[in-house]
Parts: sequence; structure tokens; C-alpha cells
Amino acid sequence: MEIQSVIEMRQEMRRNGVIMAYNGEISDELMVSLGVILKNHFEAMGEGQKKSRSVFSVFVEQVQNLIWHTRGEERAAGMIVIAEQDNQVSLVCGNRIEPETAEKLKQTLESIQGVDKETLRQLYREGLSKSGSHENTAHSSPF
Repeated sequence: MEIQSVIEMRQEMRRNGVIMAYNGEISDELMVSLGVILKNHFEAMGEGQKKSRSVFSVFVEQVQNLIWHTRGEERAAGMIVIAEQDNQVSLVCGNRIEPETAEKLKQTLESIQGVDKETLRQLYREGLSKSGSHENTAHSSPF
């Protein structure tokens, strides 16, 4: 990769308010390390504890999904991009999954589009209580 391409990529990320971008192997240790970076960012920016905790909670949920829902027997890998513009934080995570899993996920997401906050909260709680596919692992929080 040429340096000019890297410079242009960095400029594009700055224009889009990217705080952090990562692509590669994902682990619990990486999640905690990136969490510390997020915490430090929000502290340096003078953001409140509530916003910092909210962002971290969503961040952990998304990264855990990357770790738990890796395609086949591959090591957990994916991308994480966190951006902030106009006081709004965006977290984007992605990884490869099996086509059948992608179709089921698409159907689930379509079924919850447009539901109100309380219905979404209830569906989330029901999903947690039914979930037996993940180990209940405790992750230390830098917050």
C-alpha cells in the first residue's frame, strides 16, 4: 500500500469523525484495550459518564457479537469503526457469517424495525433469557 493511499484514508476518516478504526483478529483482551481508549477519549473530550457508559455498553455488545458469531471455525475477526459527529456517536462492527445465518439475521432485524423502545427492550430481555448459545463470561470494564 502506498503512503498516499494511507494519507487519503486518514483524511477521509477525519472528515467522517472517526475516533477509532480497527480491522483484524478480535479477542476479549482487544475489547478491553479498545474500551480503555474509548474511555480516555470521552474523558479528554469532557463527555459525561452517562454518554461514556452508554457508548461502552453498545461497544461491548457489538464486539462480543463479533467474537461469538464468527463464521465456521475461523478465529474471531472483523472490523470496528467508531465515529462522532454533531455530538452523535456511531459504532459500526462487522464480520463474516454463513449465508444461512445472514438470512436469518436479516429476517430478525426486519421484524424489529420500527418497534418502540419498550418493545425492543422486552425483546432483548426475552432473547437474553432464551440464549443458551453463549457462555456467560464476565468481562472487566474499564469504566
